[in-house]
Amino acid sequence: MAAKMKIYSDKRYLKNLKHIRPILMPFWGHDEDHTAPTAGRFDDWISNGPNIFEMVSLENADIVVYPMDPTIDRNGFRRFQEDTKDKKIVAFFNSDSDEILSYKDGVYIFRTSFYKSTQRHSEFAVPGWSEDWGAFKPRSWGEKPVVGFCGQVHRPQIRARSLAVLEADKKIETHFIKKRAFWGGWIDRGKKPHDGKMLRNEFVNNIKNSDYTVCARGGGNFSYRIYETLMSGRIPIFIDTDCVLPYDFIVDWKKEFLVVRDTDINLLGAKLIEFHNSIRERFENRQEHMRKLWEQWISPTGFFTNFNKHFE
Repeated sequence: MAAKMKIYSDKRYLKNLKHIRPILMPFWGHDEDHTAPTAGRFDDWISNGPNIFEMVSLENADIVVYPMDPTIDRNGFRRFQEDTKDKKIVAFFNSDSDEILSYKDGVYIFRTSFYKSTQRHSEFAVPGWSEDWGAFKPRSWGEKPVVGFCGQVHRPQIRARSLAVLEADKKIETHFIKKRAFWGGWIDRGKKPHDGKMLRNEFVNNIKNSDYTVCARGGGNFSYRIYETLMSGRIPIFIDTDCVLPYDFIVDWKKEFLVVRDTDINLLGAKLIEFHNSIRERFENRQEHMRKLWEQWISPTGFFTNFNKHFE
């Protein structure tokens, strides 16, 4: 087993446990809403974390971790950078915002929403994590690729355009469930547990019963759905809106699943047919490979197991 990475943080900079970053949950716990459809998404990581990281003093740390979103208390984030002196600092910005953050040299930002064309050398992608419902049995190859999508469509337009192109192609079978609101209105209706479970099951079954799932940005320039599709052992159709994916400096994601630039959406149907035919003999293996990629690079345990590679 590789040596544990030594980390340090300071609880004085954590305003509330609900703001804690996942990297620290194995050591400090977290305040989870057990009624949420995504409850339990960090259970496996909390168990495995102490095998990967060791919490030590500031002096002995390889990296120091800012314990919450750096935009919640900007003055606190600035003071933290001063207090930790010349140590490598890590901060996690899980947000739809693509704002340019202010920080000193030696700070590494792991964020969800930003752009490849303006990515700074110390900025990296962090996945959006969901509960692990496991991989589904691989589907058999068919002449017509079956494409699914379940979610909000009207904002942003990139989703509506992608779905329209696929629906118009008679060589493709589409299973699209179009919602008018985020999370199917679950948040707007007061986060009722029964509604949340029902909507989540509808979403999960849509992925399960499709060969491919359309994954295009939402409010932020990233997609939770791409990670949920990989987790399920299904193949994403990723609409690339100048996105950054986790570990893209190691994994060539374009070789793993179908990636189509947003400027080529009119070619989406033709590109899907070409891709689908090219993996005919390896279709079931490719689905199993998607799950393995998720386990190795995207799951919380996989992501943090490889975390040191960002600093090599």
